[in-house]
Amino acid sequence: MTTAYPEPTTTFAAHRPVHPGDQGGGHSRRPVPRVALAAPACGEGSGRGGAPALPEASVLPGSRRARREASEGELTWWQRMEELRCHFERALTRELARLGLSPSTYLALEQLALNPGQLRIAELAQEIRLSPSSTSRVVDRLVRDELAVRMPSTGDRRTVHGRITERGRDLYEAAVPAYRMALAQTLDVLRGAPGAPQGR
Repeated sequence: MTTAYPEPTTTFAAHRPVHPGDQGGGHSRRPVPRVALAAPACGEGSGRGGAPALPEASVLPGSRRARREASEGELTWWQRMEELRCHFERALTRELARLGLSPSTYLALEQLALNPGQLRIAELAQEIRLSPSSTSRVVDRLVRDELAVRMPSTGDRRTVHGRITERGRDLYEAAVPAYRMALAQTLDVLRGAPGAPQGR
């Protein structure tokens, strides 16, 4: 049985994972590009509904280039988007906790599963948007729970690679639906807002 891990950082990497069954042909799929959303830690009690459409930009008078301050409408839009981000982060944390995972350990397992062979710790840190030291601690926990193994590089003893185990791959594949459930919960909050994506 695995243990739930505390988050080493409040920076959250939002992404669209590939379900293990979406692309056939074994486990040689490439990781999906993601967009990092570095933002303050999420507080409780937000969630005022869907996000409005992005307001029109207003360039400062006399400016030849788009160097300006955000308008009141843009500030309101950004705050609503942050609420949705926080809602997703809380929902994902809750769903992954049922499997003994945190968002960071899920992201690490995802990258180890989607990259064939081995992945350098430095590369893993870049993919999951954590510092090398925080990533190393995440990998330590995965190794402790037999979800991954550390492999020293044959060419450079200072370089360490991580490789997912079969147990880790099974747990990752079981966690993909949890990610999608958290996303669905967030989209349900967004539903009804102008331009919101519609369900099935």
